[in-house]
Amino acid sequence: MMQAVKDAPIAPGGLSLAETLVSRICHDLAGHVFALAGSLELAGEEGALSGEAMSAATDAAASLHHRLELLRAAWGRSTEGLTMAGLLGLCRGLPLGKRTSISLAGLHEDRAFTPETGQFMLNLLILGVESLHGAGTLAVTGAARGDVFLTLSGPRAAWPVGFALMLADPMEAQRAAERAGPREILPCFAALLAHRCGLSVSLLLSAESEAAAPLRIALDERRKTQIINDL
Repeated sequence: MMQAVKDAPIAPGGLSLAETLVSRICHDLAGHVFALAGSLELAGEEGALSGEAMSAATDAAASLHHRLELLRAAWGRSTEGLTMAGLLGLCRGLPLGKRTSISLAGLHEDRAFTPETGQFMLNLLILGVESLHGAGTLAVTGAARGDVFLTLSGPRAAWPVGFALMLADPMEAQRAAERAGPREILPCFAALLAHRCGLSVSLLLSAESEAAAPLRIALDERRKTQIINDL
């Protein structure tokens, strides 16, 4: 008589993180999908606005495509490294508004990242833009090799509360991820990626402990990336 093989138990923390990320993906894509659907519905009606509606539908479809490409690279597994050309292309999916911008002018044109560090960088870019809170600039600087710096500037710019602690302590990042909802999951996920890659990431706090302190990523491309599984 054959005995059924029991499945390996799923870690509650990992399941919670997966559920929250799925909710976040649906939230991020919903606006683009609704805009596209509304434009197509309007374009299907006869009238003088059909041309304008089709133009809006084309723009909405492009925005949805760029956003989906970014989220797939940031939140899915990849075996490909990230070049500057790839990074610039994926930045088209960032949620930039009329008063927010990103500057990669200070990042060397020959800069390249491993698949793991590239994924982490994309999450930091998404988090950095969101941390501008509607106004300001995220600047990324760094030579062809070595450290990379992310700097926020703007009237309300501030990294999420507790982000520095998550970057310093993987268990704190794990606990925060288990408590987080879709709006709070990104800093937790970014910190977990940093710990999985063995990256040294820190906020360069001044004496005044500014909320928008520059973030330093210590990258030695000559060092083999350390992968810590099952975080």
